[in-house]
Amino acid sequence: MARQRVCHLITDSVIIGGAETFLINLTAQLADQYDQTVICLTGNGALLDRLRQIGIEAVSVGMAGKGDLAALWRLVALLRRFRPEVLHTHLFHASLLGSIIGRLLRIPVVLSTEHTAGLHGYRGSMARIRTALSDKVVAVSWAVREALVRVGVRPSKIEVIVNGLPLDQFQKQGERERVRSELGIPPGAVVIGKVAGFRPVKGHEDLVRAFSQVAGEFPCSLLLLVGDGVRRRPVEQLVRELGLSGRVIFAGFRQDVPVLLSAMDVLALASLWEGMPLSVLEAMAAGLAVVATRTGGIPEVVVEGETGLLVPPGDPAALAGALREVLRHPDRTQQMGEAGRRRMDGAYDIRRTAQAYHQVYQALLRRR
Repeated sequence: MARQRVCHLITDSVIIGGAETFLINLTAQLADQYDQTVICLTGNGALLDRLRQIGIEAVSVGMAGKGDLAALWRLVALLRRFRPEVLHTHLFHASLLGSIIGRLLRIPVVLSTEHTAGLHGYRGSMARIRTALSDKVVAVSWAVREALVRVGVRPSKIEVIVNGLPLDQFQKQGERERVRSELGIPPGAVVIGKVAGFRPVKGHEDLVRAFSQVAGEFPCSLLLLVGDGVRRRPVEQLVRELGLSGRVIFAGFRQDVPVLLSAMDVLALASLWEGMPLSVLEAMAAGLAVVATRTGGIPEVVVEGETGLLVPPGDPAALAGALREVLRHPDRTQQMGEAGRRRMDGAYDIRRTAQAYHQVYQALLRRR
């Protein structure tokens, strides 16, 4: 009997962020159950390479912009050729386009994963429209589910499946000193790390301003920023203006995040809104305490005072206060990291996540 085919549609292939990393993990886990193809709307970059390395077919339609009708026809031709039983979309543009084309081509099951709770204005309206054209939308946290309901999505259309990780990848023993040496981190330094694309929603400026308030009190502390994106240069300029050039390391885009986490002592995330950030799950899987903003799905995974500390978004002073707390009490910070690792073992394994998606696929196919 021929295996069922799932086509995943995602917006971009150049920058690998949380949604792209999740897609890599999910397709790897579902490879034994489905024939899968990942189609990217734009670019011909790192995401395609990573997927092909793990044996997942991956292509780009090379869309140059909203009016690129030739790329649109290439997408239609690909879907007609692959004839998937399931079209699974990720991120705003791919989900909007995929919901329309999926229905026009009569693909049996069309569903999307909603990765963010930041459904404001136009994006909220479009979420309601594309969800009406889909069989199901998967929310990566209960906060995302609430955001979808607020913009008018019927609760019966929503399934909550929390993100998961290949947890064994984050037990990196013996890598800490090597990575620290590679990054130029001096012995004895206390490293506050952040793993996120440089986008306005990620709040890098708030974190840098918070760090500037504690750097003088803790001269051995460093800030390690992993990632790249449109806001990197403005953040670099802010670092220079605050006199922190020797205290902030810009590591750029890296594909060895589990190894980099081993070089950190605490993870900090200053996002304005989130769905269920993989960087928080990854840090906890690596045994790090987390200092993060109380937004989206973060409070669902970070237990205040037990696995980390939470502060209001957009408040550098509150973030600085939480950083002082973890820097002043390293033993307690280590205990929070250990508690976070235990919490990951219980509920956030990618095998559990993939099984939940498999069950949703099959339920929708039976309904069809």
